[in-house]
Amino acid sequence: MSNIYDKYGKEFVDNNLMGPNVIMLAEELCKQLDLHSGMKVLDLGCGKALSSIFLAKEYGVTVFATDLWIPASENFERVKAMNLEHLVYPIRAEAHALPYADEFFDAIVSFDAYHYFGTDERYLNDYLIKLVKKGGQIGIAIPGFTHELSGQELKLRGKYTDDADNLLGFHSKDWWQSFWDRIEAVEGMRTFNLACNREAWEDWINSPSPIGQEDREFYENVKELVTVGLIARRS
Repeated sequence: MSNIYDKYGKEFVDNNLMGPNVIMLAEELCKQLDLHSGMKVLDLGCGKALSSIFLAKEYGVTVFATDLWIPASENFERVKAMNLEHLVYPIRAEAHALPYADEFFDAIVSFDAYHYFGTDERYLNDYLIKLVKKGGQIGIAIPGFTHELSGQELKLRGKYTDDADNLLGFHSKDWWQSFWDRIEAVEGMRTFNLACNREAWEDWINSPSPIGQEDREFYENVKELVTVGLIARRS
């Protein structure tokens, strides 16, 4: 795995993390995709656009950096700092109200975000899949567990589990495989655990973000924590 800090700048990356190092997640996951210059890619839940910057810089794709929490103008400043304004277009939108035409994208990716809205089976069928061309790729990396953990199990782990309801979207790769296998709109579904999980999380809990520091107890106490990768195509 390349040294992303040499390429993107440690201060730039650390100050814009919103979770486990998203460039690491994107770098590993995208090796499983066929991305090339000229493609249009939706980066859904892009946060501060680090993953969108990575996609444009490394693959030359045109990226629609879409997020609800981060203003598009703020993300555009980061994009301009990397001289990628010709390839990355920040959009502020909610995941159920995406302002794109049907079959507009060649690929859809999402890093550390899909678990917030994608555990509803209707989401993929009713909102997302129509936006990618038939045969188009979908790649997702999300936090999960080695196996299914109940809310009660999590509540025994420490003070962070007061927010155990926020972990309801964390599932194992086997859960996601079974879940997407029921959805006729996708085919060729594969799930796996990302090798960079530990390094990506340690970058996050050692970052300047106070939220990252608050997540340290969670990371250190939940040994079942993994990052799950999902790869599929629109059928």
